[in-house]
Amino acid sequence: MRRSTTTATPTTVTAIDPSDSVAPTDPADPADTVTPDVLPAACELLLEADVVAAFGQPVTAGPQTQDDCWWGTANDLKNVNLIRRTDDLETWRSGYDNDYWRTIDLGDEAYQGTVLHSIVWRVGDVQYEVNVNFSTAGDPDQIVETLAQAAAARL
Repeated sequence: MRRSTTTATPTTVTAIDPSDSVAPTDPADPADTVTPDVLPAACELLLEADVVAAFGQPVTAGPQTQDDCWWGTANDLKNVNLIRRTDDLETWRSGYDNDYWRTIDLGDEAYQGTVLHSIVWRVGDVQYEVNVNFSTAGDPDQIVETLAQAAAARL
């Protein structure tokens, strides 16, 4: 497991304009269907610098694979992860058809948790999920929005 630490500097976190996000795709169109091996790695979407700016303090890398990226502060008081999946779209979508999720404008289709600090979205047939967990003061809903928008802008 790779470990790195970055020193935080005072930074203003600016949300990315949702209109700047990726263009809609059609998963039924073969040109919009991608395979996982040609996609950017999860940590190419959720950058350490973004997390440091959002959390306002240094972070250490957690488990990092092609499909998972984890960052956490000292003593894991603040954590974030990004997960990439290529599940069946109907199965994926059915998990968010309840009162615990609301639709938002990100990628081709997206949902934000109403209880959990999570955002899930898809571009074509690839799904992404960002989760933020706080054990300290702060606004995890704003942080998850900022980091999900930053990751989506890199697609």
